[in-house]
This record gives sequence, structure tokens and C-alpha cells, in this order.
Amino acid sequence: MIDGKKLKLRPIESKDIEVFRRWINDWEVCRGLLRYLPVTDFGHREWFKNIKKDRNQIYFAVEIKKSKKYIGNIGLRNINWKDRNGDFFIYIGEKKYWGKGYGTEAAKIFIDYCFNSLNLHKVYLRVVEFNESAVKSYQKAGFKKEGVLKDEVFVGGSYFNIIRMAIINKNS
Repeated sequence: MIDGKKLKLRPIESKDIEVFRRWINDWEVCRGLLRYLPVTDFGHREWFKNIKKDRNQIYFAVEIKKSKKYIGNIGLRNINWKDRNGDFFIYIGEKKYWGKGYGTEAAKIFIDYCFNSLNLHKVYLRVVEFNESAVKSYQKAGFKKEGVLKDEVFVGGSYFNIIRMAIINKNS
């Protein structure tokens, strides 16, 4: 487990699967994550089995330390161990915890883990331009804009740009 001031990051457990699936199937939560298909119970359980075996993905649950409330997920996909980088993701699925700084804190402690425990050199992400609160949170966590992919995604009847952001481990 990884501890922060208000949060801890812990491995996702089977007891989290149903809550996690509820978030994934909530349009408001997933609009910024660019998910567009509902997830079945069977499909979600199969996915969970597969990520546990994949050494190029890391998933953690975001939990409030005081109450032990599971509020979101954070991790890396597509980890490239040779080039020492990975594709970062985070979401706070429990909407009543949005806008309270939990995403920023979770990102900071996770990035520290990526650099100091996993010895990664770079962590990058893609965020849809209309998700302004996420962009601000990523900037607070130390991510810098690398570029923009024009009309990259189709959401709700319109095309949107994707912003590519990254943070580099200056000590590697």
C-alpha cells in the first residue's frame, strides 16, 4: 500500500469489482474517460482476471484513509519497461468526492511510486480537452502539456482534441 496525507492506494480487490463496474457504466463518470460501451458483469470479471496477470499494467484503488471509503482507481497501462515509461490513468468514481483535491493527491503519490519504486523515467497521459478540471489537476500534480491531437475523439456528436501531457523523472 502507498500512503498519502488523506489517501492510500491499495491493490484493487475482487470486493471492489461491482463498485468499479457501476462507475464504468455511469456516463457522467466515463465521459471524460472516453468510454462508450457498457460493461457486463461477466466482461468485467474477465477483465479483472486478465489485469492481475499482465505485468505491463498496474491498477490501484484510491481509498480515503480515515473512512476506508473506496472512491476511485489509478494506475498505468502499456508500461514499457525497456524505455521506462507508462500511460497514466486516474478517475474518482464517487462523484461526491469530485473537486476536493483527491485526484491531485492520488496522482502525486502514485507518480512518486512510479519514479522511486518502479524506476520509470516518464509517465504520460491523454486527456480530452473539455475535461478542464482533469487538466488542472494533472498540472498541479506536475504534468506538462506535450502536444495536441486535433479532432482525435468523437464524443456526444462532436469531435474533440486530445491533450497529451507527461511528467519526466529528472533524477533518472
